[in-house]
Amino acid sequence: MGGDFNVHSHLDWTEATRNLYHHGGAVVNWPVSIAMEEAGFKDSFREMNSDPVASPGVTWLADADSLETECRMDRIDFIYYQGKTIQAIASECYDNSLGKTFTFKGEDFFYPSDHGFVLSKFELK
Repeated sequence: MGGDFNVHSHLDWTEATRNLYHHGGAVVNWPVSIAMEEAGFKDSFREMNSDPVASPGVTWLADADSLETECRMDRIDFIYYQGKTIQAIASECYDNSLGKTFTFKGEDFFYPSDHGFVLSKFELK
């Protein structure tokens, strides 16, 4: 299950990130990501990139045009999965802003969204 959830993840708003990314010193147990976890779903990006400090996985930038600009940023787009016959083997997040040209795998595209995206690769057993 994937898409724009428009909500943050408790896996990103941790003690380690409380003073980063404009989290304002907060550690938050966001209810949607907790509900997904309790229902048996795994967050494919966080499964492959377990450290939210080293890999924030930004898919949304507020009031900025790049990760280098001081801004509010977060990961609000997700690919969740569950089951014994599927396993994430790679996952990346891409940030972008509405209307900017986006280069993906060497090609330029007009980007039609105010969110970036998550790209995960899975292995079926």
